Amino acid sequence: MKHISLVFAVAALLVGALVAPAEAGNIKFGRVWAADKVLREGCHGYRYQYVVRPRASDWMFETFLHAPSGRTLASNTVDSDVSRRRDSGHYRICGYATRPGRFKIAGKLTWQTCNNLPGPFHECTKHVRWVKPGYFRMRRPG
Repeated sequence: MKHISLVFAVAALLVGALVAPAEAGNIKFGRVWAADKVLREGCHGYRYQYVVRPRASDWMFETFLHAPSGRTLASNTVDSDVSRRRDSGHYRICGYATRPGRFKIAGKLTWQTCNNLPGPFHECTKHVRWVKPGYFRMRRPG
């Protein structure tokens, strides 16, 4: 009986190692990154960059800034109507509302593909992919 339990435990570990969570992100669809920064007094804009690789010309990209605690501090959305596939954005962070540490920027890319058939045969499929996240450090001045 112990042998069977051990086999199941090993199998579960192997399956868990092979299956990555959706939030892990995939560089095939893009990435988001930022350089390390100084957390200044007051509220300031802090720059990040991204590149996306959607499989269609019409797309939307959402970014989420996570504090060292894991709490989401801010989010942004850009789309193909006003943004390029490689561009930059800014988050406004207030020094008194957060603390220094390692921050994460996650990005979610959405697009749809359609079969372009006429009338009731016309169908579209929505695609959602997480891109490779970025990590950066914010430190106090000095």
